[in-house]
Amino acid sequence: MHSNIIGFNPLLAELPASPTRTFRKELEHYLQRYPDTEQLDIYLHDLNGQLRGKRLPIAEAFGLEKGCYFPLSIYALDLHGRVIEESGLGQRAGEPDRLCLPVPGTLRPCARDPERHAQLLLTMQNADGDACELEPRVVLQRVLKRLHERNCFPVVAAELEFYLQDPQRPAEAEACDQIMALKRLTRQIAEQHHQHACFMAKPCAHAAGSGLHFHISLQNEHGENLLTGAPGELSDNMQQAMAGMLALMPASMAILAPNINAFRRFRPGMHVPLRASWGHNNRTVALRLPCADSANQRIEYRLAGADANPYLALAVMLGGLLHGLEHPLPLPPAANGCESDNAAPLPLGQQEALALFRHSDPLRELLGPAFCTLWHTCKSAELRRFEEQVTAAELGWML
Repeated sequence: MHSNIIGFNPLLAELPASPTRTFRKELEHYLQRYPDTEQLDIYLHDLNGQLRGKRLPIAEAFGLEKGCYFPLSIYALDLHGRVIEESGLGQRAGEPDRLCLPVPGTLRPCARDPERHAQLLLTMQNADGDACELEPRVVLQRVLKRLHERNCFPVVAAELEFYLQDPQRPAEAEACDQIMALKRLTRQIAEQHHQHACFMAKPCAHAAGSGLHFHISLQNEHGENLLTGAPGELSDNMQQAMAGMLALMPASMAILAPNINAFRRFRPGMHVPLRASWGHNNRTVALRLPCADSANQRIEYRLAGADANPYLALAVMLGGLLHGLEHPLPLPPAANGCESDNAAPLPLGQQEALALFRHSDPLRELLGPAFCTLWHTCKSAELRRFEEQVTAAELGWML
């Protein structure tokens, strides 16, 4: 069963800079509401958006005000949870730890047992006390900070698609913090109903894949929509924002489709854009301008898979938007009906996408060179190890 959840976000203000400042009060208030709490899950999200952390007795929770330690190699784990040694963050570096602090506003109940079980998101610091530039959440902060400096504040709504599956049946031949919490909650509720919530981009070969679409608009400090244009016309901001997104889109595919399975979505006839295209009220394009009144004009970015790390996906989307505002580029013609053949083709394989990503100076500057080097190294290593495997289909050839 294919399902869809839309998560709406208020204005994306700056992410908290002092995680411990309000944690004690937040914890005290939480325990007043949930006095029977016994356990607390503390965690970060790795490059693939997977939870990495541990479970504590609630009596130890107040100690988190001063932080706790996790290995930096959390940001060099593959999809199986193994450290990618090529990253330089594993054994050769001595598996160094880094201080991790609570993120205010993320202490909440677990759906599995909300009265007795809580969960809390952490954020990592470098040895010098600065935010860790390898953390996906911090990569997004980097882009947001530059937009805020331009008096541009993104407003984001996400559409998250997924499959509910019977785990006993064989499978057939606000904003990002909330998306991550929503994924975990969905999995926990699905388990209660003896189902498995699958966020793989392409779990079924002959069915549509699962996407993560973002609706994005910009407001100024007064709450006015900066993308609004005159009736029947596109504003300069809208044209520049889309032109920048389209220009960085092919290289951004390395983030939006983060593994070999994610690229299986991008096939003809599967309701997925194959070119860096845009259009009005058109679901065949990568950037869709939905029907909306002037106050609600926005861009729907339709490329990311449900398995994409939402922090990183939104970082490249907003990074493209910022690139367009800072470097005015020509906007190609809109697609009329199906995607225009004049639009730039997107890479349809991970190796090609990683090559484009590696040589994209704008993305390197927007996301940070340390992160970009780490991402390319880890994803290239994952791809090499996948390609070294001999599949059951190959063995079935009986050559």
